[in-house]
Amino acid sequence: MPSDLPLIPLIKAMVIGDGCLALDKRWRGSNARLQIAHGLDQQEYLFWKAALLQRLGFRITYYEYRSPKSPTVTVAIQTNRDSTLTPVYSLMYPKLRGFEPGVLDDLDERCLAIIYMDDGCRRLSKKIRWSNATGLKSCESKP
Repeated sequence: MPSDLPLIPLIKAMVIGDGCLALDKRWRGSNARLQIAHGLDQQEYLFWKAALLQRLGFRITYYEYRSPKSPTVTVAIQTNRDSTLTPVYSLMYPKLRGFEPGVLDDLDERCLAIIYMDDGCRRLSKKIRWSNATGLKSCESKP
């Protein structure tokens, strides 16, 4: 793994954003894999994430699908199953209760940018407000 890329924080940021970790419980001792899906208009951004994951040492599979309920095409990637992802799975999905305190503490600016690109919003009105669907603290300031 390249030293300039923090593996665990980047994976956590991708899971908080538009990704998910999957663990096949049918196979004893199975390792987790990361899946990320975006709309076709965000394909270039998805390829950027795929390149980042490849730099971290993961093999990437790319695929497209169309939901029966939607006419739009979804593009997705998934990593190989890997033992480094399994502890992150346990950290991010603790008995389906939500994140434990401190899960977000090691996220750097790159990680926060991934979360913001996936789930953030910025509204300009009387106030500038940054928020996102993950429950991070919002930042408000009057112009």
